[in-house]
Amino acid sequence: MAEIKETDSRFIFLKGKVLLFTGAALLGTLLLLFLIAYERGLFVKTEEVYFITERATGLYTGMPVKVSGFKIGRLKDMKLQDNSTVKVILSIEQAHMKWLRTDSFAILTKEGLIGESIIEIIPGRDRQLRSGEEIRFEKLKGIEEMAGELKGEITDIIKEIKELLNYIN
Repeated sequence: MAEIKETDSRFIFLKGKVLLFTGAALLGTLLLLFLIAYERGLFVKTEEVYFITERATGLYTGMPVKVSGFKIGRLKDMKLQDNSTVKVILSIEQAHMKWLRTDSFAILTKEGLIGESIIEIIPGRDRQLRSGEEIRFEKLKGIEEMAGELKGEITDIIKEIKELLNYIN
């Protein structure tokens, strides 16, 4: 059999072109993965603090932790303890640990009226909190609880108005 010789100029150095294209695609993929990891904070040094709460309702892994509207960390993990409380572990960027003090406290709130749920840290003035220490958690009243209180107050006001109108009549 006779050997076929390629004379078409498009096929000259074809293996080199394929290798170059494959290498560029692989390099681009690695760069994209690096940028995603950097954006998610995988290369940022963090420290952990925790709080204990009765219920984990409204909390989820990855939830942002903020101070004065700036993201300083995220909710790393939640564990149900033997006494039926929940230990919530927060991962805080090391550079932002200066805002966490022993008298600081965390609250579960929403950004705006119907925004995303976040954990807001209210800074304190005592000594700086160290990695692994507990931060106080205060549960704020939800809409249902506030509506129940408001209903009770409105009912009382309506009763007083009825009594006043009966007295006037």
